[in-house]
Amino acid sequence: GIFFYAFQVATKASAFHSTIVYGKASYQATGRGFDIKHASLASTFQRYWYSHFCLGVELVLALSVYFAGSSFRDHNPARYFRHEIIPWFFVVALLWTPFLFNPEGFDYLRVVRGLGDWYQWLAARPNFDRPALQSLSAKQKDDKLQAESWEHWWRLTERAAQTRPIATRVWLLLLPRCRRLLLFWGFAQLSASASSSALFKYDASVAILVSLLLAVVLLAAIHYASFRNDQDDDDQVGSLHDAPRRRLRRFVAGALAVGAFGLTLLFKVFTPTAVVTLALATMTIAYCIVDALLVFSQTRVFPKDATGVPMVRKVAQAAHFLGGTLIFCPVVITAFLPWFADLQARCLWNVEFSSRLDVAKVFARQQARRKQAL
Repeated sequence: GIFFYAFQVATKASAFHSTIVYGKASYQATGRGFDIKHASLASTFQRYWYSHFCLGVELVLALSVYFAGSSFRDHNPARYFRHEIIPWFFVVALLWTPFLFNPEGFDYLRVVRGLGDWYQWLAARPNFDRPALQSLSAKQKDDKLQAESWEHWWRLTERAAQTRPIATRVWLLLLPRCRRLLLFWGFAQLSASASSSALFKYDASVAILVSLLLAVVLLAAIHYASFRNDQDDDDQVGSLHDAPRRRLRRFVAGALAVGAFGLTLLFKVFTPTAVVTLALATMTIAYCIVDALLVFSQTRVFPKDATGVPMVRKVAQAAHFLGGTLIFCPVVITAFLPWFADLQARCLWNVEFSSRLDVAKVFARQQARRKQAL
């Protein structure tokens, strides 16, 4: 009950925010009744990423940073969980309530098949030239492509905010996303504190500057690699001849990254904790930069459509991949337990629930008849 209530509160808050930003939409009855169909992982991700999952992932990172940087870690970890039990309950409600109330949401075969379909949906590119799409309307075509490709779903979602005035984007989109800067600051503080036991010691300001520099270099490298790949995909002949070179470039870049990381650990220039937290700070500030480009897309600040920039698409895709993996991993682990799926089925479809559902339908019909009589 507590998880469903917290999830419902987050749903209402998201509806209020969408009403303020995009405008109000009224409910339209479909007459379908009570639906007990299983929802796949891809459809669940599409429905709840922006409204629930994104906030839940940020809360997980914030609570983890607070635990790592607070004195509770060294003195009394039980005290930390005693004080922060309510935020962790809210995190569980945001991230895993849709799976608790999803019929057969923890069935092993369905979860594994759904995870594979989610990975395929995340990597698929939209194909607008298929003959099957030519006879469909614009809305039907968008719905079909959203179900098949993450890129099309993400572009439609982000482009909806680009129709709003610049003041609305700043106050209602950019400022709420500035909470990720607190995560960036927390990771920088953790990296600076972890460097106190290394040969090279630095403070938080140095960690912030290094993270910003690494983020700019990372975005530039992603932009160059994405531009080259898109150019090669447009030219099929060049793509065939240049494929070994692309593989060689990726292998060299990966080998250099792994070698640099191994050398830092080998010579104790940095501690492993300092390296990991600095990398997290770099990824966080890079995602913040991409978010700012999306908010200011098609304005004087950034005249181009940010959703069409390959670097922005790749960073957003990587962020959604990491967030979805964090969400789906506990679901996959729980699906290995055969008794949990049976427990979920018994809790959802017990006799009392079915009888209450039948009584509610009877009362609904009586109220409809009274309204017609009046």
